[in-house]
Amino acid sequence: MSARGGRVACSRAVTEQATETATQRYARRHGAEARPWAYRALGRTGLVVSALGFGGYRIDADREEHGLALRKAVREGVNLLDTSTNYTDGGSERAIGHALIDLAKEGVARDEIVVVSKVGYVQGGNLEIAQAREREGRPFQDMVRYAEGCWHCIHPDFIADQLGRSLARLGLARLDVELLHDPEYMLMDADHRGGMTLARRREEFDRRVKLAFGRLEEERDAGRIAWYGVSSNSFVVPRDAPEATSLAHVLELAEEVARERRRSSHGFAVAQLPMNLLERGAALEKSGPGDATTLEVARRARIGVLVNRPLNAFSDGHLVRLADFPDPRGASSIADAAAAVTALEDEFATTIAPALDKSDASSLFAWGDELLANADRFDDVLHWRQVEADYIRPRVEHVMRHVSLHLVGRVRNDWTAWLARYQPALEKLLRAVEARTLPAARERSAALHEQLERQVPQAWRSRSLSQMALGLLLGTPGVTCVLAGMRREAWVDDGLGALERAPPEAGATWSSMAASLDG
Repeated sequence: MSARGGRVACSRAVTEQATETATQRYARRHGAEARPWAYRALGRTGLVVSALGFGGYRIDADREEHGLALRKAVREGVNLLDTSTNYTDGGSERAIGHALIDLAKEGVARDEIVVVSKVGYVQGGNLEIAQAREREGRPFQDMVRYAEGCWHCIHPDFIADQLGRSLARLGLARLDVELLHDPEYMLMDADHRGGMTLARRREEFDRRVKLAFGRLEEERDAGRIAWYGVSSNSFVVPRDAPEATSLAHVLELAEEVARERRRSSHGFAVAQLPMNLLERGAALEKSGPGDATTLEVARRARIGVLVNRPLNAFSDGHLVRLADFPDPRGASSIADAAAAVTALEDEFATTIAPALDKSDASSLFAWGDELLANADRFDDVLHWRQVEADYIRPRVEHVMRHVSLHLVGRVRNDWTAWLARYQPALEKLLRAVEARTLPAARERSAALHEQLERQVPQAWRSRSLSQMALGLLLGTPGVTCVLAGMRREAWVDDGLGALERAPPEAGATWSSMAASLDG
């Protein structure tokens, strides 16, 4: 198995697993006695985890800033790390694996850290593996071909295959928690294709989930996982939605598996779901017995609840970032910043590129012209940031690594000096493009901030919008850990700021917030 720009797995396996004693020790070391709200029991696992977790979506082992942010988070009190097999095509798991080894050298023990991963999506390299198996006549069974480039599978054979790959990328002998990742894809696909009644779809869903739970129980017996559960976006939708899943129901399926295997208990202990200020289904939708909400079901069953997308909300078909945005005034003009970048790129083409002995070397850097020509395409800051993070920065960093590997002698010194001037110039251009997209986002953010200040206690009103949004989730009964995307060290600081004081008690406020925020 090949790696994307780095090690396939860590140089040595970290064999320990998270333990009750070690996670308690970690919590005490980071002030749990003074801040009891900052650390919580992860359901019935016995493990103690930080109320703020590190969300590994879009984290990549090839991005140095991601590794710095990850290690900073763990050093400063975050001991739950969440990832998945499909996040950055395995790069997220590799980043966590690398960080665990680096942190162990600093004295942060592996058994203090809870690592959660997920299985189900068949994308990128995993899709290539699945397609190769089909050509060889040994396909994974129960494959959901949801869309081109996005398949899904929770068949036992696929789970076993993916768990092995996850452990290799993470450098672990045992995973603390393995979650089925959005198993409702089977329901959505069947609904889209038609030809199967809703009752029949649900019977098939139950069959597949039970098979998956059976495999996960076997993996517990084999020592490759400690606990398991389900991550589902559909835990929070109305119960009559075609794709709806019920935490109470999947728990019943786990109990059936345990009875069929003549076991007194099962290993289902963790659920993951989306929740934020604008998506409140976990606290409001009646999905369980006696009209219990998903969070109420979790509390009664002692299930640890991990909340994802706390700051990225979908509202009326649009993605809304629940955070404050900087004032764009004072940013460079795009034209001026692009001209400076283009001049440096022309200098590279004439003085450094010839030494690379590559026909297209002179065009390796062409961001000045490209961004100047396309800046008007970005009218939303979230769209721009996604393009910057997923397209521009990876390409720039790939080219920088390539050039650095192929230059020696005096021209390498010229390259280093040029790069020291080019990187800040390019950063200024990126920020200039972003500044153009900010006014609309700032207006939405300011309005939401003003509304939210009326919902939180006085002590929380001086906080950033993101900290208030995190704080209300942290103060919601039934929520164990809120997974924040903290790809930058500054975002780690902002997230941890939400733990500095006791969170507002949000259990009775979600309905009133719904009326206020939606109005």
